[in-house]
This record gives sequence, structure tokens and C-alpha cells, in this order.
Amino acid sequence: MKTQKKSVLVELMELDFNLKLCLIFSFFDFIGYGIWGSSTFSIFAYQKSGHSNIVVGYLEASQGLSQLFTAPFFGILADNFSRHKTLQMASVFGVIVAILWIYVIYQIDNVLYLFPVTCGWGIFRSFYGPSLEA
Repeated sequence: MKTQKKSVLVELMELDFNLKLCLIFSFFDFIGYGIWGSSTFSIFAYQKSGHSNIVVGYLEASQGLSQLFTAPFFGILADNFSRHKTLQMASVFGVIVAILWIYVIYQIDNVLYLFPVTCGWGIFRSFYGPSLEA
């Protein structure tokens, strides 16, 4: 007698609630990071800055450096507080940064306003990373 194999959708529905949330978050995070981490953001910043590679380099560096310098702090935070609480705080911070990002892209023509937002993305990635991976 042949056993019937479960569909992927049925298997996903049977997963733990927190695991489902983590998979959904990761899906949307990787879509966003695909835009950010690939050449899409670099091309946008290049055009917005008047074709300046230097500005693009500084924007990319500001995100990476802000992530580097804030990661130890958020790692300690993740160790001392519950995973649930730190992910909630990181989500709120990420939504704020996303709203600012959309506002800066569509409403402000000065490329200098991208710097605080790129730093915000770096801080966000160092904020949720340790808690999500714990």
C-alpha cells in the first residue's frame, strides 16, 4: 500500500507558530535585501547623486559601519532580554526606517538624506539579527 505524501502547504500549516513567523519575516526580509544588497540601490543612489560613485560608496559604507558598530550592543540586548521582546522592538524600528526610506526616496531630492536612512538599515539589521538567529 502506497503512503500519500503531504503537500508543502499542509506541511507549512503544521509548523510551529514562531517558525511560521520567522519564515514569513525571512521571506520579506530577503526580498527587501535583494533590492538593497543587489545593484538596484547602487544604481538608484548613483542616479540620484548626479552620477557620483563616491556618494554610492559612502552610502554603502554608512550602512555597513552602522551595522558593525551597533551589533555588539544589540547582541548584549538579545542575551539579556527575551527573544520575543527584542524582535518586537526591532520590528517597530524596522517599520519606522522603512517609512522614512519611502519618504526620502519619493519626497526629497537631496541625496544626503539617504545617509541617515542607510545607517538606520544597518542598525535594523544588527538589531534583529542576533535575536532571530538565537
